[in-house]
Amino acid sequence: MSGAPQPRAVSLSLRELAAFTGLPKTSVQRAVAHLQRRGLISATKPNATSAPHYRLHRPWLR
Repeated sequence: MSGAPQPRAVSLSLRELAAFTGLPKTSVQRAVAHLQRRGLISATKPNATSAPHYRLHRPWLR
């Protein structure tokens, strides 16, 4: 490990993320799914009704 600080998880709903970016919710859904498939972010949900906690992965820093 390079000693870089671990990224913190950010809790946002897709609706909030869409509002912050100005993009349609469906575009945000597709982008999040694409980033997850590439292993650049991970999303966990503490329970079924809560907003996901997104964590950024930076594999280029390894």
